[in-house]
Amino acid sequence: GGFGHIASLGLTDWINNQSGANSVVDTGSNAYKGGEVAAVVNGLFLGGARSFSAGAKTVFWSGYSGGALTEATAYATSIGGRTLEQTAGGKFLVWLGNKGITVSPVVWDTASSIFARNAKGVATVFLRNPRADSTWFRIEEKILNQRGIITVPK
Repeated sequence: GGFGHIASLGLTDWINNQSGANSVVDTGSNAYKGGEVAAVVNGLFLGGARSFSAGAKTVFWSGYSGGALTEATAYATSIGGRTLEQTAGGKFLVWLGNKGITVSPVVWDTASSIFARNAKGVATVFLRNPRADSTWFRIEEKILNQRGIITVPK
């Protein structure tokens, strides 16, 4: 089912296609989708806090409507770094949202906290008219300052 598809990185799907078994697999069923979610959660737990890490090439952003996410993602990609959304854990949270599963703001805040705690060296920050109550001001900036991480605005 869905767990095997994700855990085997698609190998079981290929085998099922070759054998014809996929003709009886309902990939749209709740059970199949639940298996996919379980496999990704399993992978995140095995990865722990590292699932939300970019190390020395951490890129933060705030101000979605100002285009900060787009700019930060392009920059992170160009330097071999990551935004939170580009980490394994962040990709999972985005995937859940794309599947129509509401991800609580508390979950995103926790992920942002872990992401900031995993930053090393110098962090790059894209701020584009961020809200005063944004995750950047409430959580990430405070953690980086406490840890002595230098932030470079872009």
